[in-house]
Amino acid sequence: MQKRTAVLLALLILTMGLTTLIILNSNAHSPTYYSPLIQTTNTVTLKNMEITSTSNLTNSLVLRNISINNFGVATVTDTFTVRNDGTNSATFADVLYPGNVWSELITYTACHEDIQLNTERIFSGGVNGTRIIFHKSLSPGENYTFTLKQYFNNTLSTVSSQMRFSFPAYPYSPYRTEECRVSVALPKGAYSTSSLKYNYASISPFDASNTLGINFTFNDGSSIVSLKTVYRQVTIDPWMGINVIEAHLIENKGVSNLNKTYFQAPAGTVKFEANDAAGTLTSWPSGDSLEIYTRYSIPPNGTYVYYLTYSIPIVFSQIGSSGTYLLAFNIVPNYGGIIENFYVSIIFSNFLGISFQSPPALPITSINKNIYLYTYKNVIPTQNISSYFLYSVGFPNTYLRPLALTLAFGLAAAAYAFIRSRRVEAAPAIVRPAEVTASILSEFLDLYEEKNTLILEMERLREDVLRKKVSKLEYAQRIKNSEKELARLESEINKIKTKLIEADKKYASDIRYFEINEADREQAKLALQSLRRRYLMKRLDKETYLKLKEAQENKLRKAESNLDKRIQDLRRETI
Repeated sequence: MQKRTAVLLALLILTMGLTTLIILNSNAHSPTYYSPLIQTTNTVTLKNMEITSTSNLTNSLVLRNISINNFGVATVTDTFTVRNDGTNSATFADVLYPGNVWSELITYTACHEDIQLNTERIFSGGVNGTRIIFHKSLSPGENYTFTLKQYFNNTLSTVSSQMRFSFPAYPYSPYRTEECRVSVALPKGAYSTSSLKYNYASISPFDASNTLGINFTFNDGSSIVSLKTVYRQVTIDPWMGINVIEAHLIENKGVSNLNKTYFQAPAGTVKFEANDAAGTLTSWPSGDSLEIYTRYSIPPNGTYVYYLTYSIPIVFSQIGSSGTYLLAFNIVPNYGGIIENFYVSIIFSNFLGISFQSPPALPITSINKNIYLYTYKNVIPTQNISSYFLYSVGFPNTYLRPLALTLAFGLAAAAYAFIRSRRVEAAPAIVRPAEVTASILSEFLDLYEEKNTLILEMERLREDVLRKKVSKLEYAQRIKNSEKELARLESEINKIKTKLIEADKKYASDIRYFEINEADREQAKLALQSLRRRYLMKRLDKETYLKLKEAQENKLRKAESNLDKRIQDLRRETI
């Protein structure tokens, strides 16, 4: 009868597991995808200087915001408010570039609020420019606001022991500009004694007489970095998600030593880790990117190789159900700088049937994998190269893994039921002398309090590094030593737990109580770290962050209070 019960239990678990998987797969949620807006760019040659200062448009206000990143790319965001002072409707506005500036323009986009605007590249009288086409006609007397976001390279040079940023102070416009306000943001870790805000008024058409010249230095190990080579290996697994391994060869293009670099992780990134050939590197969230510390200082013109591993949940990139899926994946995420050599391999298990792919590439087939290789030169920021793979999984393979897991679980349950039915009652435990039990309990509590003290010291150390009372390099060394000591204490505590339960089984419930509250404490700490990271990366607003933070802090305090109280209660038993 007991054997029959075990078999029925195993079959029930198998049936329920497989049925649930089929239902979930058939009703899989398919996220909505929006096609990116495509900017239309034609080249128009204008005759007889059709761009003239007699245009009926006026720039009533220009806001120029310049942001320089640690890859040496300057993002220049110009927001124009133009006014039609003529008697006819206007449908476009022109923005020009001096020859030396045009040659360093990487790419640009134009928009009106959330509307992407079409543009045309114009050429007249030896001057290049961009014609921004309005999404509606601008009547006489009306204002129209549009934003032109431009990316420039080679705006930095070295002056003595400093970096120098040189760029036109305001747009080279064929129209009169009444007011222009300029602000400059330096790379992370840089500072300057120069002003970073400027105001200009009554700017004549075609005026390129004022140039910004800002000298700056780095004071925290940052520098200007060049991305020489990036190799990206992307492994696609319908069950395990998207796993990425990247190798970066960088060069220090600044004038000071480099101790850290930055990486802007794709949306949804989890399980991030940075390494080099010698082991794990320290990394921290820093605004919208991750701060990665090199193992040693990289001198100017020196190179360094490091590796990144991370995962992306497949739901961010895949739609489909019932064994057929479309994967839309960005081959080249925005690293922020120009990549001289970029290599990517996309790997699928060969039990997945690929019926469509774009961009096309001949797969390299191994015993159990299909590998698609792509190579690019001089990849620019914002360049979006999307890959599309339509693949299917046959019925046995679709449910092979979950079926195997369900089978293993069912067999384990059946084995447990069978063993339980044959179990022989254990002999009564030998009663130990009370003084021996008290001694073991005292030793257990001493170790536990030592462990709690060490955890508290590690928390204080983390607070000190966030408040910059301790350098991050010193923190990395001290925290490594503390983690080794914590591992030793954990090992000792596990040994003494066994002795304590053997001495008196009534302490098993106390040990479970410690473990439950320890788990609550660790979960609260991890939740607080995750909340802080999301807040710093601007994925949570301040109000939500503070509310969630308070809830986790209350949970943390309760767990610590429970642990302290139980330790004090047990201390009384040792007296």
